[in-house]
Amino acid sequence: MSVPLKLGSLIARTLSKPIANSIKAQAKDHRVFRDTCVHVAQTMHRVDYRLRLGLLGQSTDKQGRVRPLSEAKAIETGANFISETFLFSVAGSLILFESWRSRRKAQTRRDNVDDQLKVLQEEVELLKSQNALLKEFREKKQQQQRGGILPPPTTTLALPAQAAAAPASHEA
Repeated sequence: MSVPLKLGSLIARTLSKPIANSIKAQAKDHRVFRDTCVHVAQTMHRVDYRLRLGLLGQSTDKQGRVRPLSEAKAIETGANFISETFLFSVAGSLILFESWRSRRKAQTRRDNVDDQLKVLQEEVELLKSQNALLKEFREKKQQQQRGGILPPPTTTLALPAQAAAAPASHEA
């Protein structure tokens, strides 16, 4: 992972803690948010209480009711739950982003390797075809020399690309 991304992740985690504390403070000041915190805390309390009794093999009282938390305790518990959920979602989002980024980087690297491999395979095929043409040309020259049609070669052969660039040299 790159240094700027690590720093950005650290900054996001550091900034999320004061925001979580602000969420806790807002629960005491705003009625709608306070009511939400109370509802969340009471629901969590009921589920927790029933799970604990179920694990112990006991049941709730005869009416199946759970005694609710006091309002102050419910506000505190609900605000803590919501702020911790916020912190968890920030940390989880950062982990998911880092995972997505590393997968994307690996995929890009694989795509580049595949492209380079394809280019190299095309070059190999081109060289094979040029080699086959040179062999065919050499065999024709040798057949013509054996048949007495051409005199023995007095010049050196060059590849087509080199022949245009280099001047022809004659040996006596």
